[in-house]
Amino acid sequence: MDRGRIAVCGGAMSAELGQLEDYRAFLLAADLDDRATFQRAIVEAQSILDMSFGDIARLCKCARPTVEMWSKGEAAPYHGMRKVIFERLAEIALDRSQPRQNGE
Repeated sequence: MDRGRIAVCGGAMSAELGQLEDYRAFLLAADLDDRATFQRAIVEAQSILDMSFGDIARLCKCARPTVEMWSKGEAAPYHGMRKVIFERLAEIALDRSQPRQNGE
């Protein structure tokens, strides 16, 4: 996982930062009872945060095939775990939207 991945071309950078901010807002306001919302959060973690199934699995301390099932809407963790996953993904989105210091 490349934690410092932000596009360096003017417009692309602001578009990516906007996506990160929108994704974080989505996660923080998400309906934890809605499985489709959870599925969307996982799918968008892959595209917006550039996370693989393996990255998400490590974050959630679960197996990669479990994350694959989540991304297809075939399964979802219980309510309490969804909250933790949404919070962790929101933290990553916030971290990636912050300007990087040289050497980070």
